[in-house]
Amino acid sequence: MTSETPIIGEYSPKMLWDMQKETRDQLNEHCRSHKKDIDKIHEDTTEIKQSIAELNKTVSLLLDRKKPIRSRYAWITSAVIAILFGVSQFWEYIIKK
Repeated sequence: MTSETPIIGEYSPKMLWDMQKETRDQLNEHCRSHKKDIDKIHEDTTEIKQSIAELNKTVSLLLDRKKPIRSRYAWITSAVIAILFGVSQFWEYIIKK
């Protein structure tokens, strides 16, 4: 064997280094894709928490009113609006997925 690169078994050290580098690059790309997924989950979680906070605020305002609600239908209407708002926020989250 008169080649410049020494051979170890069937592979040269350069070939082994290239295979290791390729494997490392594939692993890094794999980790980057998972990081994107994790970041998306964190964004979605933040949006859900904000929606829940808004819904809690709306419900608090409905329950903490100082003057009595004049009719039972007005209270029911307000509750239905708050629930519909929550459902619409959840639906937007589902559609984004």
